[in-house]
Amino acid sequence: MSILDLSNAGYVARLRYIQALHEAANLRNPDTLVGHFLSLRDRWNAKILGREELTRLREDPFYYYLLARTKYYDAVYREAVTAGVVQIANIGCGADTRPYRLGEVIRDAGVRILECDQPAAVERKRKIAKRWRGLISVDYMPIDLNLSGWPDVAKWLKQGGKTLVVMEGVSPYINAESFTAFLRLIAAVCEEGSFCAYDYKIKGVNDAFGKTERTQHPFRLSHHSDEVNRYHEDLDLTQVFHATSWELCARLIGNPRHAATFCEDAVVQVRVGVSVLDGVNSGAEKRA
Repeated sequence: MSILDLSNAGYVARLRYIQALHEAANLRNPDTLVGHFLSLRDRWNAKILGREELTRLREDPFYYYLLARTKYYDAVYREAVTAGVVQIANIGCGADTRPYRLGEVIRDAGVRILECDQPAAVERKRKIAKRWRGLISVDYMPIDLNLSGWPDVAKWLKQGGKTLVVMEGVSPYINAESFTAFLRLIAAVCEEGSFCAYDYKIKGVNDAFGKTERTQHPFRLSHHSDEVNRYHEDLDLTQVFHATSWELCARLIGNPRHAATFCEDAVVQVRVGVSVLDGVNSGAEKRA
């Protein structure tokens, strides 16, 4: 059993570890630390994974999209630091190791890091990650995006300076009203020129995904960039990058042989208070 609970975060951690072990060159997942979030048994099973099981995983359209998404958010972090952000908030941090893998870059730039998740999840994250955080300073904070207000997170974001807020694999599990309210909070408290990067499920494709007793109306947006742009304009946010999951895969990893195309998600970046289309573009737009 995983150190994480048997949730989507645990499944994602296992896939990343398998990709780091068994894929080569452009298809290898750069998340080399994620195995620390798995039990010894899960790590061993991943190492001895048979050809048949690996083939089955590779046939899942999500498998290669996860790789593209990992590379994408890695680039978001690096380019945000280059663009002068002084703090990064990782909302719904799960088993993400990005702040630690990129710790030297973050430390040299003097960037503050905040990691947030559900109370039990962020406490497990703090205990596991303590072996790595000598490189960087990390704050941990519980958050439930399906609640409202988030005063502690707002206070942290208000410390000053350009900010990057990242929400990877988060929005499908949050009610649309609550997720929109959190985006409004970012627009209200973050310094002008700050960024927010997140991904979402496309409306009408897999609408049951993420729906639970607590999340009756999961967040969804269109796959059309102009419609997504209008949504963000109403929140006083300027869209600077948008790509569907199939576009992201094509741009960042190509089309692996026998891989089915993942057509459920999209990624988006928005900027606070600036209407110039020169924001962080995560390497994807440059390759288009």
